[in-house]
Amino acid sequence: MKIFRRSRLRRRRRPLVRLALFVAIVFALPTVLIISGQPKDEDRINSVINQRDVLEDPVIDFREVSAKDSEAEEPSEQNPEPDPEPEEPEQTPEQAAKTGEIIYLTFDDGPSPYTANLLDILKKYGIKATFFVTGAGDESLITREYNEGHAIGLHTMTHRYDLVYSSPEAFFAELDAVQARVKNATGKTTNLVRFPGGSSNTISRRYDHGTHIMSYLAQETTNRGLVYFDWNVDSNDAGTAKTAGEVYTNVVTTLKPGESVVLQHDNRDFSVAAVESIIQYGLEHGYTFAKLDAGSFTAHHGVAN
Repeated sequence: MKIFRRSRLRRRRRPLVRLALFVAIVFALPTVLIISGQPKDEDRINSVINQRDVLEDPVIDFREVSAKDSEAEEPSEQNPEPDPEPEEPEQTPEQAAKTGEIIYLTFDDGPSPYTANLLDILKKYGIKATFFVTGAGDESLITREYNEGHAIGLHTMTHRYDLVYSSPEAFFAELDAVQARVKNATGKTTNLVRFPGGSSNTISRRYDHGTHIMSYLAQETTNRGLVYFDWNVDSNDAGTAKTAGEVYTNVVTTLKPGESVVLQHDNRDFSVAAVESIIQYGLEHGYTFAKLDAGSFTAHHGVAN
């Protein structure tokens, strides 16, 4: 009987024991999880030290940071950055003419009633030309030529072969007279010269009494500090050409590689009428237009007298 009671008592206690174990586990589990999630003692110590170091860091001086950043941006004195290459200055038309294919438009025997129109055309395109002037026409046109940036040269006062080539004295008297006209019109003298008929003319033989005057004048002009110019492109407007189309064709079909000194006359209306088309052709084909100066290509002919 006692054994039966004990057995029954044990059966009653088992649920109680299980319940007690379950309660113990439930309450103990969070503690175990908390303990397992915490760092080890060494880690906790380092964490505390780090937190203390952060709290003890001095206040950041942003002025110092800015200064350091500026120093970092500046190039090192030991390895300075190279200075940028200087920009090439823009070339003047005359400078550009030294390096490419150039057309020098030159006009003899003016000024004339057609010169003003010619100047308007040149101004329209910003082209500078050279005028070898005489005693003809309106002197104010020489002033305008000069004021608009063109070069002025001497072509004798009368352009009369019988006077100009009768003697060296007569030639230089003619040159002095037209020089005075240029000085009066521009306030300046010029050292650019073109002989009537060019340095290779043979018409001078008719009037020089067998002295071979051109050989002497070519040398003597140089001795006097003057520079004479001939041409290597002839519009033939003083010859067989009688229309603007013929002048245009004569010029554009005989342009030279390098430098072309074009001969025209501004006292011929059809020659002036061809100038705009000549300019357009030159610009479309990459030519530079320039005026002559004392250092320009002279296009000298062979002296034949």
